[in-house]
Amino acid sequence: MSEHTTEHTTGPATGPASETSAPRPPGPGAEVFEAVRRSILEVVPEIPAEEITPEASMADLGCNSVDRADVVTLVLEELDLSVPVAEFQGLPTIGALVATLSRHR
Repeated sequence: MSEHTTEHTTGPATGPASETSAPRPPGPGAEVFEAVRRSILEVVPEIPAEEITPEASMADLGCNSVDRADVVTLVLEELDLSVPVAEFQGLPTIGALVATLSRHR
């Protein structure tokens, strides 16, 4: 019989359980970045978490257009944001997505 473990933190909500997780942008964008990161991992769980960085693009990580739309939808729901769809066109990196979402908080 094998045990299934999941990663949950019981410490402060401001930091990951271990320092081996993907780097986060400092400041107010950190919460938005974590929401984006969680959503990417939910939509495309085979992406290694450490590859989800502000400099990466979702397309380069293997997300197709439907995956990218799903990620944005999940983040908007989680953060209770309303952002015009046009603002998501042509965002080159996850960091650019985080910046766009952060402007609407």
